[in-house]
Amino acid sequence: MLLAEIERLKAPQKVLKAGEVTEPGWYWWRKEDKSEWIPRELEWYYSERMNKSVLIFWLDLGYDSQNLYGEFIGPIPYPEPDHAGS
Repeated sequence: MLLAEIERLKAPQKVLKAGEVTEPGWYWWRKEDKSEWIPRELEWYYSERMNKSVLIFWLDLGYDSQNLYGEFIGPIPYPEPDHAGS
């Protein structure tokens, strides 16, 4: 069981198309033109225009509540708390 988990963690992460992303969190994101990977936070936002909750991500000038675009890797797990000082 432990070996299977280790192999899963060592395996390359799957690159998701925008339509495959279904949960909020931090992701690596890039445009589909294979540009550099950038960390982006995705969160739920209720769109009155669409009359539903949609995932959005923050851009440098605000959020984009349109359909997600590009490629994503994640969600990135948060680091475990450092208990070294305990």
